[in-house]
Amino acid sequence: MRGVGDMDTIAVIGDSCIRVATEEDIPRLARHHRMMFEEIQECNGTAPDPAVMAVLEKEYAAKLAGGFKSGTCISWV
Repeated sequence: MRGVGDMDTIAVIGDSCIRVATEEDIPRLARHHRMMFEEIQECNGTAPDPAVMAVLEKEYAAKLAGGFKSGTCISWV
């Protein structure tokens, strides 16, 4: 693993690797975030509203983009 703070940091754990997410990963991260909330609602017996979930996904993507650019947010994939 390279030094902390190096945005190209990659860690190998067994057969898996994790790395710091980049802007290219935002659609995947936002989709995962949406799916998490859809699953929570479904487990609570509530059908997710597709329009609300689309807004949640879009807003989370924007939040990640701003956070990645400013350095206030980091994520791993």
